Amino acid sequence: MNEQNERKKLELMINRAADGELTEQEISTLNQQLQGYPDLLENYHDILALPDLKSAYDRINIHPSDYQTKIDRLISRMEEDGLKNFAEASIFWFKRYAFAASVAALALVSGFYLITDNTGDNEMAVEQLLYPDDGGDAETYVLYLNEYFD
Repeated sequence: MNEQNERKKLELMINRAADGELTEQEISTLNQQLQGYPDLLENYHDILALPDLKSAYDRINIHPSDYQTKIDRLISRMEEDGLKNFAEASIFWFKRYAFAASVAALALVSGFYLITDNTGDNEMAVEQLLYPDDGGDAETYVLYLNEYFD
């Protein structure tokens, strides 16, 4: 159990070293302690060899004021709609947008129904889709019988 606690402490120290939170003295102490744990020492060197990603995040300029203005707009909109908390607001807005989406879907389906021709060939088209003509002899034979009895 004591060895597991020691490993956990070393892993935490490795994380702190990778984040740049340790002093030079603490890093040298960590290196000495890691000599007894070759797998942790290898992980430590691998972690330190990773590239620094801070430069990728420097290009993102998000200021706290941006968040505050969005929050203020959300709160003012909730007050306009007479909503007390975010749970009420989310249910209210979900109902509104779900209704709008269902009306749009109904209009789309109705539009497709109205642009189809109502000549009655729809049943034949469905039959041809479900039972395609494979050009077999049985169908030709039935065709000959129909012509013979007509």
